[in-house]
Amino acid sequence: MKGDQKRGCECYQLSIPRGLSKMDPPKRKRHQERHPGVMSIGKTTESERQDNDPKYLESRKRGEPHEDLETIAFDEGNPDRVFRIGTKLDKEHGEALVTLIKKYEEVFAWGPEDMPGVDREIALHKLHADPSFKLVKQKKRKFSDAKHRAIQKEVEELVATKAIRELQFP
Repeated sequence: MKGDQKRGCECYQLSIPRGLSKMDPPKRKRHQERHPGVMSIGKTTESERQDNDPKYLESRKRGEPHEDLETIAFDEGNPDRVFRIGTKLDKEHGEALVTLIKKYEEVFAWGPEDMPGVDREIALHKLHADPSFKLVKQKKRKFSDAKHRAIQKEVEELVATKAIRELQFP
């Protein structure tokens, strides 16, 4: 490979924090004059850090609908099962849409238990464990009350959907 050794050395020096290199990096002003548009090598900007930060991604605002939405329940017995339609829709079309959606309520999947056609092999996670090894019971770990409740809730949900089951080891 051919390349410019001087520029390669400059890029390397710019990527190392000051004080860690034995060689003095070139002065920033002179570097910017020679290489306009290059701000830094190997350093991430604040916006790049935010783009990769899961906490920031969760907190970002999502797109808002262009109109107000009316919440309609499928069944009064299940307040979680709702859908929303726009309020700008004229009354005749709105009622027809609500009737149609309620007619085909069984098509909607509210949870994994409502999707019996999905092959378990697709959704099942298997450990790659050698069957010749002896089974070992995992050491019990202690968690705070809040974490313990969250773990219990998650396990109950997974057992209810038959994603996991309890096994007894000797």
